[in-house]
Amino acid sequence: MSEELSVSRDVEIAQMASIFSHFPQVEMPVNHMFAPGVYMREIFMPAGSFIIGKKHNTKHFNVAISGKAKVMSGEGVFEVQAPYVFVSDVGVQKLLYILEDMRWLTIHPTDETDIEVLESTLAEEPVIDISFLHPELQDMLRSLKQLA
Repeated sequence: MSEELSVSRDVEIAQMASIFSHFPQVEMPVNHMFAPGVYMREIFMPAGSFIIGKKHNTKHFNVAISGKAKVMSGEGVFEVQAPYVFVSDVGVQKLLYILEDMRWLTIHPTDETDIEVLESTLAEEPVIDISFLHPELQDMLRSLKQLA
């Protein structure tokens, strides 16, 4: 795969994250589970939702245990239908469109059990930048965020 195409998709995902951050957010239940040397995070994502994942700092497993989604990453666009297992490399960020209610696990190698520490070390917060948009669109998005 061409690196130029991969960079373009990564930029598109970052831009989508910046736009979507201005819309009302859906609460999604998360369960945290631990075993020796392993942290597993389960999230429920309702159908019709767009999900912007964080850029992860570890290579880790992704497991769809129920549901269906379209997934876009720097590596391409593909469909995930449970049951489905794949590995994400370091630095991968994903955009998902949830087609059917979905339960998704990520499984990370770590001995850490403090959720706040895990959230700050396993993934990076997205950079929110809408400067690439026309100024009137920027104003519209800012107005949406104020309404939320």
